[in-house]
Amino acid sequence: MSAQLAHDAFHAALNATIAGDTGPMHAIWAMEHEVTKLGPFGGMLVGRRAVLGQFDAEAAMGMSGIIVPEDIHMGEGGDMAFSSCVERGVGFRSGDGSPVDVHHRITNVFMREAGEWRIVHHHIDLTAELRSWRGGSSGQHSTRGRIRTCDPWLRRPVLYPLSYARSRGECRHAA
Repeated sequence: MSAQLAHDAFHAALNATIAGDTGPMHAIWAMEHEVTKLGPFGGMLVGRRAVLGQFDAEAAMGMSGIIVPEDIHMGEGGDMAFSSCVERGVGFRSGDGSPVDVHHRITNVFMREAGEWRIVHHHIDLTAELRSWRGGSSGQHSTRGRIRTCDPWLRRPVLYPLSYARSRGECRHAA
């Protein structure tokens, strides 16, 4: 698989996640390398379990629409590659059916594992609309192994995996 195909696979997996299916997203992330995500709702996630757990939570938000990558730039050298683009939402709606304006920059970093490109890092702009949108009631999500912490970007309590929350130097509340 080329780095371009890995980029395309990420966006296909992202659109499947929006539709509620995270199987493709779980399949494209690295298993041998550390992974990270700086997602649209703030915070930094470290580790495959935390990153994919966040995609699982996003899939459960009941969003709809598709993400279209535009102005794509790729780079590749040795066993590492990257893609940067602008993502535009088409017909994008929150779980309650409200329209959401999605237009942001992203960067993905890929590394080769057993000859295949796997994503190791995903970074997306924080947009005002996504920062203010909670994606449904946090009370609907399991808090087992997670801690509620005050996120300075979102200025509201959010749930993070316990291992990640322990590494943050921010205020903490019982989940």
